[in-house]
Amino acid sequence: MDRIPIFRELLVFMMLILLLYVCHADIPQIINYQGKITDGSGIPVSDGSYDMRFNIFDVETGGTSLWYSGTVSVDVTDGIFSVVLGETPQPSVDLPFDEDYWLSVWIGGDPQSPRQKLGSVGYAYIANSLVPGAEVIGAVTTGTSSVITGTNTATTGISHGICGYSASSSGSGVYGYASATSGNATGGSFETESPTGRGVYGTASATSGDNSGIYGHSASTAGSGVYGSNSAGSGYTAGVYGRCYSDEGTGVEGWAWATSGTTYGGNFTSTSTEGRGVYGRVTASSGVNYGGQFECASPNSKAVIGYASATTGSAYGAEFETESPTGRGVYGTASATTGNNYGVYGHSASETGRGVFGSNSAGSGYTAGVYGRSYSDTGTGVEGWAWATSGITCGGNFSSTSTEGRGVYGRTTATTGINYGVYGETSSPSGYAGYFQGDVDIAGSISKGSGSFLIDHPLDPENKLLRHNFVESPENLLIYRGKTRLDETGESRVDMPDYFVALTREDDASIHLTPVSTPTLVAAEWSDGFNSFIVRGTPDLEVFWEVLADRDDPVIHQLGRPVEEAKGPDNKHCGTGELIYPEAYGYPESRGRNYELHSRKPWNEDTITGKQEADR
Repeated sequence: MDRIPIFRELLVFMMLILLLYVCHADIPQIINYQGKITDGSGIPVSDGSYDMRFNIFDVETGGTSLWYSGTVSVDVTDGIFSVVLGETPQPSVDLPFDEDYWLSVWIGGDPQSPRQKLGSVGYAYIANSLVPGAEVIGAVTTGTSSVITGTNTATTGISHGICGYSASSSGSGVYGYASATSGNATGGSFETESPTGRGVYGTASATSGDNSGIYGHSASTAGSGVYGSNSAGSGYTAGVYGRCYSDEGTGVEGWAWATSGTTYGGNFTSTSTEGRGVYGRVTASSGVNYGGQFECASPNSKAVIGYASATTGSAYGAEFETESPTGRGVYGTASATTGNNYGVYGHSASETGRGVFGSNSAGSGYTAGVYGRSYSDTGTGVEGWAWATSGITCGGNFSSTSTEGRGVYGRTTATTGINYGVYGETSSPSGYAGYFQGDVDIAGSISKGSGSFLIDHPLDPENKLLRHNFVESPENLLIYRGKTRLDETGESRVDMPDYFVALTREDDASIHLTPVSTPTLVAAEWSDGFNSFIVRGTPDLEVFWEVLADRDDPVIHQLGRPVEEAKGPDNKHCGTGELIYPEAYGYPESRGRNYELHSRKPWNEDTITGKQEADR
């Protein structure tokens, strides 16, 4: 047997060891190579170690060596040898394997021929970066099998069962397609068993631009771009959960692109008997934040519409809550500076319903069921309007069940100007600017054009009324009267109330006497302290007496007004040239006092009909 045998028969088994750590791990650049060495008669060479060299060429004959192993000592048994090409101290087989290669084997100093063309296994190197057009194709016929399955058994670290990557500006890292036209087919199905895991985790790592961690799309008329479901029967679960750390970001954002039709940026439904269609919460304990914020750009649409379809029970179209000591359960803003808009608008079609119902359950403190505020110079803090043109309607209906409550409390805090704690007005000639059922208590003074009492006529209460007008006087007049009988000396003493001196200008008080039955002379004289007077006349005579006195107490000095006042800018009742009752003197209504102020309304009288129809 020759020491350097002829390489007549070479059985080559090539195996590429691919550790397919799909995304980031490097593939070992080595090739397992096996062969059989025989002599010219086909008999295996003797067992032992042989020096071999290996080259990889780009052509079958000649050409340039692309890789060289150097001299390698290889053990041969029964003519069979096995070597790992690229294993240290050899250089790694660092070739792209994107074209044909040939392996040249040298035993001792003799090259063996022909060169061996590397088969398809060698080209598995390019699985680290598939050439354009490369496909992985498989098929299964059972309903529980997978065409491709990626498994990563690592229990720690950032590991992936399958990782897909695309560098195309319109490509997809992973694309799933379900061609079935019926049934619950899914383009991609992802699952995690970790108690803190994510079935699908999407990341958009770009810090700018319009990108999405997860983007869903549906072309179906009844489909959903993204559908989230949680099958847990209890606990704090979420069908879809979104989180955002940007100071201008959104945890979950919904957008309906269609410019017509009944579209929804977000549609939320709860079928629970204690559920919420939408629940918004802000956990920040400071700052300007909102449990829910809604916005609409359409001129005829609603930023928020809540609908409770239940026909019984205490169902709510929307419920809002805040735990902040200075918070708002509902905060509505109409930022347009013109037009007929509302910060909050409520409507009810029920015969006993309320368009807006406000309630405060606090048992003490300065609370309000409904609180309104306006900064406009013609605005109204709270405005109530009853559109019906007949029936007992109320622009505002206020009640208090407290033993110290107020059905209506009106206050003006301005210290100057013409303002009113409560202002009432009626346009009907048979209406009333104010009507009170019960006692009326006034701490200040009253200014009026006329006054009277009106009662059922005592002689015919079913068919007549009796009106007596108030007694008017330029003085703040007090009247005291009575009857006395003179004694046997022809005198009688009449005592005045103990407050008489404190209440009246007693030294100017006048005494008026009228004898009963017989005309005769009578006279009267005040005592030194003006707390009584003596009537003198015929003994045993009955005399009617009357005392007229002007008030002189501290209150009248504070509230009293002069009999005659000059009109002008400093007069709270009338300016120069203005009249309280202009029509009575033949002047037009526009000459009335504060006509511009009283005729100016926070609504446009000319558009009332159109406004009413639009609201309905």
